[in-house]
Amino acid sequence: MNLIERARYYREQHNHPDGVIIIAHGTEYAGWMNELRNPEMWTPGCIAIDPEGNQWEATGGGYRTAERWEVRS
Repeated sequence: MNLIERARYYREQHNHPDGVIIIAHGTEYAGWMNELRNPEMWTPGCIAIDPEGNQWEATGGGYRTAERWEVRS
């Protein structure tokens, strides 16, 4: 199952049709947010996926907190 499929499954299971799903370590569901914000709440490498399949990666910062969200291509 790829990241978009994982996010879609999580949305269906937890009734989150909007916002972004956060996936950590490539496989673990880390949470949901109504909009992309607060990268410092996430570790670098976390991926945010919106309902359209757009993806962002938490980058920069230290071991436990990221500095920004960058678009994944």
